[in-house]
Amino acid sequence: MEMEPRQILAKNVRALMQAHPRLSTIVRLSDASGVSKGVVERMTKAESNTGVDHLMGIAKAFGIPVWSLLAKDLNPLTGETSAPWPFEGLSPQQFEKLPERKKGMIEARAIDIYHEWETQENKDAA
Repeated sequence: MEMEPRQILAKNVRALMQAHPRLSTIVRLSDASGVSKGVVERMTKAESNTGVDHLMGIAKAFGIPVWSLLAKDLNPLTGETSAPWPFEGLSPQQFEKLPERKKGMIEARAIDIYHEWETQENKDAA
């Protein structure tokens, strides 16, 4: 049976807390992330859905990309996953420093390029 995203998140946050002593308690993680103690506690127990703003605060506290909190293969010691990073000239840490608007522009452009490629592939196959 596949884990639900909130279960993956709970597992990852608990593992990250264990791997990082300065963020090892709900109070410490709450203080570092700006996310309330109640939300952090519910997150670690997979008791409720978590908002994007809360995910961003938690990821920032651990210094990892927000998407990695939902990765099934997150290494809590390094904050990395085995999923390949798509940009050779830009590290995940550099990407995380960008304003959200710029990240959205990069994602939108990547989606546009994919759709252009997919359309061409379909034309070539026909």
